[in-house]
Formats: sequence, C-alpha cells, structure tokens
Amino acid sequence: MVVTSEIRVAPLTLTTDWAEPCETLSGTVKLDRPAQSDSTILLRLMDDSSRVLARKRIIAGKLNPAPFEFSIHAWMPMLLRVEAVLMEGNDEVSSAHAFFRVTNRHQNQFNFVVWNWPLGDLGPYGLKSFTKHGVTAVLQGGTPPLSLAAGNLSYVPYASSFRKSSHTVTAMLNKNGMMKGGCIHDPRVMQEWVQSTVARQQDARGHGVLVYSLGDENAVRGSCLSDHCLRAYQNYLKTIYGNVNQLNAQLDTDYVSF
Repeated sequence: MVVTSEIRVAPLTLTTDWAEPCETLSGTVKLDRPAQSDSTILLRLMDDSSRVLARKRIIAGKLNPAPFEFSIHAWMPMLLRVEAVLMEGNDEVSSAHAFFRVTNRHQNQFNFVVWNWPLGDLGPYGLKSFTKHGVTAVLQGGTPPLSLAAGNLSYVPYASSFRKSSHTVTAMLNKNGMMKGGCIHDPRVMQEWVQSTVARQQDARGHGVLVYSLGDENAVRGSCLSDHCLRAYQNYLKTIYGNVNQLNAQLDTDYVSF
C-alpha cells in the first residue's frame, strides 16, 4: 500500500547536527506547497526508543520555511531524532526527520573501554549489548557511527600511529639515507603530520571524545642523514657532554666542534 499526499514536509535543515548540553538545537522546516488554514507542524525530539522528550507546534502556513529551536539538556541521550509532522486536525499527513547528537564525553568517571565496535548489519545491536554489559566508551579509528550515539557510548579516536614502516628502521630510509616520509626533526614535515592528524578527527568532535589515543606500536627511533637530524644529534651531544673536549676525552677522538 502506498500512501501519498498533495503536500509534503521537505527534509529538515539543521543549523548543526550536534550541540553541547545547555546549547540550542535549531533549524528550519519547510513545506513543498502552501498548507491548509488549520494545518500545524508538530516538532518532536525523540530518543532511540521513540519516546517524546520535547515537543512544540507551529502554524504551518505562517512562515515557510519556519524556524524552530529546542534547548539541549544534560539529561538528554546522545542521539536524538528531530521529527517534523504536518498535522491537519488530528491527522498526520506527512513527516520528515533528521538525527542530532548531544555531546557526552563520559569524563570524570570510571570507564569501561572496548577496542573496536561491531560492524555489519547487526553492529548496532552489538553496541546495544555493549551498553547493557557496562561498556561506556569505544576505541577505534574513523567517523563514529550514529549507532555509537544511540548506545550512549563516548568515543576514543585512534587518532594517529607514527609508523613510517612496519619493518626495520632501514626500510624507513630512501637511498640517500633520508626518512621516506620526511625527517621527524623537520618542523614543516611534523607540522603537516599534526595538521593531517587533527583534520581526521573533526567528525569526532560533535560526538563526544573521552580522550584521544595517539596509537600503539609507535616507532621509538627514526634517525636519518638529513641536516635536520644532524642538528638534533649535535644538540643532543651538547646536552650530554657540555663541550667537545669532554666528548673527545671519552671517545678518544680529536673533534674541534660538535
């Protein structure tokens, strides 16, 4: 059975799809053609179980598009469904919805963190099971899915892992003895690395981040033959020996400078 209507609610436009508690959810709702004089638009904030947490009515034909806003409270779940329903009397004619996240970091409490969320069609049910058994946060890379918010689980982004190669340090160098990805003592290279790391985590900002993970199995050495590494090594020697004479005395050498 197909139910059609001569008038429909257009897709909701939200100012932003997330907000902190004590901030505001705002947007506009629009009809694709003028409504009847007795028509209203019922706006509802729903939780994951379709319970109505807040609602308000606006006159359908007064403004098109019509602005709306709701206050966001700390008690609200991390995932809300914003629903706009065109009403003619008591009858629902058409509706549209959009999802909205309420940022919750779960900080300042004990947390049970699990590495990786379940994937596939049953992934959201797996996350529900996580919540049921006490999990409060999930560590993984990538964009946090809506199902993570539906489970009221905060996020630990696997933000970076400094592994230029999964093999030996020798494999990290090119034929000139330079780091293949750029010297780790080159400020320009490292600034680009930091900026790209930050850019990858923008989608996590609105969800709620417990803490950012800088990865595991990171490289603990990565020296090369670039001028940047040479200067870093010379500064290290100055810190250890103070002056070149002490270095010469220990190594039985006759360097005139570092």
